[in-house]
Amino acid sequence: AQIALLDQHLRAELSKRFPRLSDAIEVFLRRHCLVHAGGMASRDYVTRVRKLQGLAIDVPQVGDALKVTPSYVRTAWDLLFAMGVIAAEMCWKKAGKNDPESIEAAEKFLNQAGFAAMQDSRYESARLIFGYAADTRKSATFSAMARLNHAISLKSLTRPGWKSLVTKSNWAASAPLYRLGAAAIREDLPDFKSALRATCQD
Repeated sequence: AQIALLDQHLRAELSKRFPRLSDAIEVFLRRHCLVHAGGMASRDYVTRVRKLQGLAIDVPQVGDALKVTPSYVRTAWDLLFAMGVIAAEMCWKKAGKNDPESIEAAEKFLNQAGFAAMQDSRYESARLIFGYAADTRKSATFSAMARLNHAISLKSLTRPGWKSLVTKSNWAASAPLYRLGAAAIREDLPDFKSALRATCQD
């Protein structure tokens, strides 16, 4: 209901922009069962979870005990942190859409939140935040930072796709500092040295 409210009244488009929305909704539904159904899968939980697409869990039967493992809690934290950050940034930008300083502050908030997630080794949160940022940034600077950080988070998770984000050809015309970052991520020593010299001269 809260997600629909954001989409309807603020045109936040969270339902379109957050790729693991189904998993996040399952967390909300499971929390309800833990609090109100003694930790058992209620009929409402099972019915609603079966309608969710792309879930990373098996759907239990009605009356089954819902396990809450350390891994599940960590995943839930990653999902809800990333979704909260993205939703806050969307609302911030909608509220200040006619104020360039407000837009810039929202983008800085998004970048700082994603970077904080990486510092805490929360790479799934970082992947979701920077994946969203890379697709939506209008500023060339923020877009470049988002793509580099998205690549780092994907590589840290050993997920495919990071190499295509930092190929040499994609960054050849970029500022030396970003070329340097891309070369470091793909471990390209010759290009790293070249970009480092250019960065020092810049």
